[in-house]
Amino acid sequence: MFLSPTYENDELARLYSDGLANEFKRENREVEAVTGATWAEFHGMDSTSQARKLESSELKRPLDLKRFIQKGVRENFTRVLDIGGTDGSLLKQVFPDSEIYVYDMNPKCTDPTVTYYSDIKAVASAAPFDFVGSFHTFEHIPDPAQALRDYRPWVDKGTILCIEVPMEYIGPFIKRAGIPLTGHVNYFTRTSLAYLARAHGYDVMRTSVSNAWYGEIRLPVIRGLFRFVGGEAPAIRQDRLYSDWLMEFTTDLGVKVIGKYFSTKRRG
Repeated sequence: MFLSPTYENDELARLYSDGLANEFKRENREVEAVTGATWAEFHGMDSTSQARKLESSELKRPLDLKRFIQKGVRENFTRVLDIGGTDGSLLKQVFPDSEIYVYDMNPKCTDPTVTYYSDIKAVASAAPFDFVGSFHTFEHIPDPAQALRDYRPWVDKGTILCIEVPMEYIGPFIKRAGIPLTGHVNYFTRTSLAYLARAHGYDVMRTSVSNAWYGEIRLPVIRGLFRFVGGEAPAIRQDRLYSDWLMEFTTDLGVKVIGKYFSTKRRG
Protein backbone atom coordinates (compact mmCIF):
# COMPACT_ATOMS: atom_id res chain seq x y z
CA MET A 1 0.00 0.00 0.00
CA PHE A 2 3.03 2.22 -0.04
CA LEU A 3 5.68 1.94 -2.68
CA SER A 4 9.40 1.64 -2.01
CA PRO A 5 10.99 2.18 -5.40
CA THR A 6 14.73 2.32 -5.88
CA TYR A 7 16.02 5.47 -7.55
CA GLU A 8 19.34 6.17 -9.18
CA ASN A 9 21.30 9.15 -7.89
CA ASP A 10 20.53 11.26 -10.94
CA GLU A 11 16.79 10.53 -10.55
CA LEU A 12 16.86 11.56 -6.90
CA ALA A 13 18.80 14.67 -7.81
CA ARG A 14 16.06 15.60 -10.26
CA LEU A 15 13.29 14.93 -7.72
CA TYR A 16 14.88 17.01 -4.97
CA SER A 17 16.64 19.85 -6.69
CA ASP A 18 16.09 23.45 -7.68
CA GLY A 19 16.14 22.17 -11.24
CA LEU A 20 12.68 20.62 -10.85
CA ALA A 21 11.28 23.77 -9.27
CA ASN A 22 12.78 25.84 -12.07
CA GLU A 23 11.16 23.50 -14.60
CA PHE A 24 7.73 24.21 -13.13
CA LYS A 25 8.48 27.94 -13.05
CA ARG A 26 9.39 27.77 -16.73
CA GLU A 27 6.12 26.00 -17.53
CA ASN A 28 4.21 28.66 -15.58
CA ARG A 29 5.95 31.43 -17.53
CA GLU A 30 4.99 29.71 -20.78
CA VAL A 31 1.34 29.62 -19.66
CA GLU A 32 1.52 33.31 -18.83
CA ALA A 33 3.06 34.12 -22.22
CA VAL A 34 0.35 32.22 -24.12
CA THR A 35 -2.72 33.19 -22.07
CA GLY A 36 -1.69 36.58 -20.72
CA ALA A 37 -2.73 35.40 -17.24
CA THR A 38 -0.74 34.28 -14.23
CA TRP A 39 -0.90 30.64 -13.10
CA ALA A 40 -3.31 31.61 -10.31
CA GLU A 41 -5.55 33.64 -12.65
CA PHE A 42 -5.50 30.86 -15.25
CA HIS A 43 -6.83 28.48 -12.57
CA GLY A 44 -9.46 30.93 -11.37
CA MET A 45 -7.65 32.28 -8.32
CA ASP A 46 -6.95 35.96 -7.78
CA SER A 47 -4.12 37.21 -5.59
CA THR A 48 -6.51 38.66 -2.99
CA SER A 49 -8.26 35.30 -2.64
CA GLN A 50 -4.93 33.51 -2.30
CA ALA A 51 -3.81 35.94 0.40
CA ARG A 52 -7.04 35.40 2.36
CA LYS A 53 -6.71 31.62 2.07
CA LEU A 54 -3.08 31.71 3.20
CA GLU A 55 -4.00 33.86 6.18
CA SER A 56 -6.82 31.47 7.08
CA SER A 57 -4.44 28.51 6.70
CA GLU A 58 -1.84 30.05 9.03
CA LEU A 59 -4.53 30.52 11.69
CA LYS A 60 -6.49 27.27 11.34
CA ARG A 61 -3.82 24.70 10.52
CA PRO A 62 -2.10 24.74 13.96
CA LEU A 63 -5.47 24.59 15.76
CA ASP A 64 -6.68 21.72 13.57
CA LEU A 65 -3.46 19.77 14.15
CA LYS A 66 -3.55 20.42 17.90
CA ARG A 67 -7.13 19.08 18.13
CA PHE A 68 -6.09 15.91 16.28
CA ILE A 69 -3.15 15.33 18.65
CA GLN A 70 -5.14 16.03 21.82
CA LYS A 71 -7.81 13.49 20.85
CA GLY A 72 -5.09 10.84 20.94
CA VAL A 73 -2.81 12.00 23.74
CA ARG A 74 -3.10 14.62 26.45
CA GLU A 75 0.48 15.12 27.49
CA ASN A 76 2.84 18.02 27.87
CA PHE A 77 5.86 17.71 25.60
CA THR A 78 9.16 19.29 26.63
CA ARG A 79 11.27 18.55 23.54
CA VAL A 80 9.60 18.59 20.12
CA LEU A 81 11.21 17.76 16.76
CA ASP A 82 9.73 18.79 13.40
CA ILE A 83 11.12 16.74 10.48
CA GLY A 84 11.11 18.86 7.34
CA GLY A 85 9.71 21.75 9.37
CA THR A 86 11.50 24.54 7.46
CA ASP A 87 11.26 27.34 10.06
CA GLY A 88 9.51 25.41 12.85
CA SER A 89 6.58 27.83 13.01
CA LEU A 90 3.86 25.15 12.80
CA LEU A 91 4.85 23.17 15.90
CA LYS A 92 5.87 26.39 17.65
CA GLN A 93 2.19 27.38 17.49
CA VAL A 94 0.94 23.91 18.43
CA PHE A 95 3.32 23.62 21.41
CA PRO A 96 4.13 27.22 22.49
CA ASP A 97 5.69 26.11 25.79
CA SER A 98 7.96 23.41 24.34
CA GLU A 99 11.54 23.43 23.10
CA ILE A 100 11.28 23.26 19.31
CA TYR A 101 13.88 21.54 17.12
CA VAL A 102 13.83 21.32 13.32
CA TYR A 103 15.55 18.86 11.03
CA ASP A 104 15.42 20.06 7.43
CA MET A 105 17.81 19.76 4.50
CA ASN A 106 17.32 23.49 3.90
CA PRO A 107 15.98 25.02 7.13
CA LYS A 108 14.88 28.64 7.33
CA CYS A 109 16.67 29.72 10.48
CA THR A 110 14.36 32.64 11.24
CA ASP A 111 13.49 32.05 14.91
CA PRO A 112 16.28 32.36 17.52
CA THR A 113 14.26 30.24 19.98
CA VAL A 114 14.21 27.25 17.58
CA THR A 115 17.20 24.89 17.15
CA TYR A 116 17.84 23.98 13.52
CA TYR A 117 19.70 20.97 12.06
CA SER A 118 20.50 20.22 8.44
CA ASP A 119 22.80 17.25 9.23
CA ILE A 120 20.84 14.10 10.09
CA LYS A 121 23.66 12.79 12.30
CA ALA A 122 23.69 15.97 14.38
CA VAL A 123 20.04 15.55 15.44
CA ALA A 124 20.97 12.63 17.73
CA SER A 125 22.96 15.01 19.95
CA ALA A 126 19.68 16.59 21.12
CA ALA A 127 17.74 13.31 21.41
CA PRO A 128 15.60 11.79 22.72
CA PHE A 129 12.53 13.87 21.89
CA ASP A 130 9.09 13.62 23.51
CA PHE A 131 7.27 14.36 20.25
CA VAL A 132 8.38 13.94 16.63
CA GLY A 133 6.29 15.39 13.81
CA SER A 134 6.61 14.68 10.10
CA PHE A 135 4.18 16.68 7.98
CA HIS A 136 4.11 16.16 4.21
CA THR A 137 7.54 14.57 4.06
CA PHE A 138 6.95 10.79 3.88
CA GLU A 139 5.40 11.05 0.42
CA HIS A 140 8.78 12.40 -0.76
CA ILE A 141 10.89 9.63 0.80
CA PRO A 142 11.73 6.67 -1.51
CA ASP A 143 12.08 4.24 1.43
CA PRO A 144 9.81 5.17 4.38
CA ALA A 145 10.83 2.04 6.32
CA GLN A 146 14.50 3.03 6.16
CA ALA A 147 13.56 6.55 7.24
CA LEU A 148 11.95 5.26 10.44
CA ARG A 149 15.04 3.16 11.11
CA ASP A 150 17.18 6.28 10.64
CA TYR A 151 14.97 8.15 13.13
CA ARG A 152 15.31 5.42 15.78
CA PRO A 153 18.16 7.18 17.69
CA TRP A 154 15.87 10.21 18.13
CA VAL A 155 13.09 8.44 20.03
CA ASP A 156 12.72 6.68 23.36
CA LYS A 157 9.94 4.57 24.83
CA GLY A 158 6.90 6.80 25.09
CA THR A 159 7.91 9.18 22.29
CA ILE A 160 4.92 10.27 20.20
CA LEU A 161 5.25 10.25 16.40
CA CYS A 162 2.77 12.20 14.28
CA ILE A 163 2.75 11.74 10.49
CA GLU A 164 0.65 13.63 7.96
CA VAL A 165 0.62 12.81 4.24
CA PRO A 166 -1.70 13.78 1.37
CA MET A 167 -4.39 11.22 0.57
CA GLU A 168 -3.53 10.30 -3.01
CA TYR A 169 -3.98 6.52 -3.10
CA ILE A 170 -7.68 5.64 -3.28
CA GLY A 171 -7.62 2.11 -4.69
CA PRO A 172 -5.41 -0.49 -6.38
CA PHE A 173 -5.80 1.20 -9.77
CA ILE A 174 -6.92 4.68 -8.77
CA LYS A 175 -4.71 7.63 -7.95
CA ARG A 176 -6.29 10.91 -6.87
CA ALA A 177 -6.03 13.74 -9.35
CA GLY A 178 -2.73 15.57 -9.17
CA ILE A 179 -2.19 18.48 -6.81
CA PRO A 180 0.34 21.30 -7.29
CA LEU A 181 3.04 19.61 -5.24
CA THR A 182 6.08 17.89 -6.71
CA GLY A 183 8.31 14.92 -5.96
CA HIS A 184 5.70 12.53 -4.52
CA VAL A 185 7.05 8.98 -4.77
CA ASN A 186 4.85 7.22 -2.20
CA TYR A 187 1.09 7.01 -1.65
CA PHE A 188 -0.45 5.91 1.65
CA THR A 189 -3.71 4.74 3.17
CA ARG A 190 -4.53 4.85 6.87
CA THR A 191 -3.95 1.10 6.97
CA SER A 192 -0.52 1.16 5.34
CA LEU A 193 0.61 4.09 7.49
CA ALA A 194 -0.42 2.16 10.63
CA TYR A 195 1.36 -0.98 9.42
CA LEU A 196 4.50 1.03 8.70
CA ALA A 197 4.51 2.40 12.26
CA ARG A 198 3.73 -0.95 13.91
CA ALA A 199 6.53 -2.63 11.97
CA HIS A 200 9.01 -0.23 13.60
CA GLY A 201 7.94 -0.51 17.22
CA TYR A 202 5.05 1.97 17.45
CA ASP A 203 1.60 1.51 18.93
CA VAL A 204 -1.19 3.14 16.94
CA MET A 205 -2.98 5.79 18.99
CA ARG A 206 -5.28 7.03 16.20
CA THR A 207 -5.50 7.64 12.47
CA SER A 208 -7.85 9.87 10.52
CA VAL A 209 -8.71 11.25 7.10
CA SER A 210 -9.76 14.88 6.82
CA ASN A 211 -9.51 18.01 4.71
CA ALA A 212 -6.66 20.13 6.03
CA TRP A 213 -4.98 23.38 5.08
CA TYR A 214 -1.64 23.18 3.31
CA GLY A 215 -0.46 26.63 2.26
CA GLU A 216 -3.37 28.36 0.54
CA ILE A 217 -5.14 25.13 -0.45
CA ARG A 218 -7.19 22.53 1.39
CA LEU A 219 -6.60 18.90 0.49
CA PRO A 220 -7.50 15.46 1.85
CA VAL A 221 -4.80 14.25 4.25
CA ILE A 222 -4.12 11.10 6.22
CA ARG A 223 -2.89 11.58 9.77
CA GLY A 224 -1.45 9.04 12.17
CA LEU A 225 -0.52 9.36 15.83
CA PHE A 226 1.80 6.68 17.21
CA ARG A 227 3.65 5.92 20.48
CA PHE A 228 7.06 4.23 20.43
CA VAL A 229 7.09 1.07 22.58
CA GLY A 230 10.01 -0.80 20.99
CA GLY A 231 10.08 -4.55 20.65
CA GLU A 232 10.41 -6.85 17.69
CA ALA A 233 8.63 -5.79 14.52
CA PRO A 234 5.57 -7.95 13.70
CA ALA A 235 5.45 -9.73 10.38
CA ILE A 236 3.37 -7.95 7.73
CA ARG A 237 1.18 -10.16 5.57
CA GLN A 238 0.31 -8.58 2.24
CA ASP A 239 -3.06 -10.39 2.08
CA ARG A 240 -3.98 -9.04 5.52
CA LEU A 241 -2.83 -5.57 4.48
CA TYR A 242 -5.15 -5.61 1.47
CA SER A 243 -8.12 -6.99 3.44
CA ASP A 244 -7.62 -4.33 6.12
CA TRP A 245 -7.51 -1.64 3.44
CA LEU A 246 -10.72 -3.00 1.87
CA MET A 247 -12.44 -2.88 5.26
CA GLU A 248 -11.16 0.66 5.81
CA PHE A 249 -12.36 1.80 2.37
CA THR A 250 -15.80 0.20 2.84
CA THR A 251 -16.21 1.72 6.32
CA ASP A 252 -15.18 5.20 5.18
CA LEU A 253 -17.51 4.99 2.19
CA GLY A 254 -20.38 3.78 4.38
CA VAL A 255 -19.90 6.60 6.87
CA LYS A 256 -19.91 9.18 4.06
CA VAL A 257 -23.04 7.73 2.41
CA ILE A 258 -24.95 7.55 5.72
CA GLY A 259 -23.85 11.08 6.66
CA LYS A 260 -24.96 12.37 3.27
CA TYR A 261 -28.34 10.62 3.60
CA PHE A 262 -29.12 12.10 7.02
CA SER A 263 -27.92 15.60 6.10
CA THR A 264 -30.21 15.51 3.02
CA LYS A 265 -33.10 14.17 5.10
CA ARG A 266 -32.72 16.96 7.67
CA ARG A 267 -32.76 19.61 4.94
CA GLY A 268 -35.86 17.97 3.44
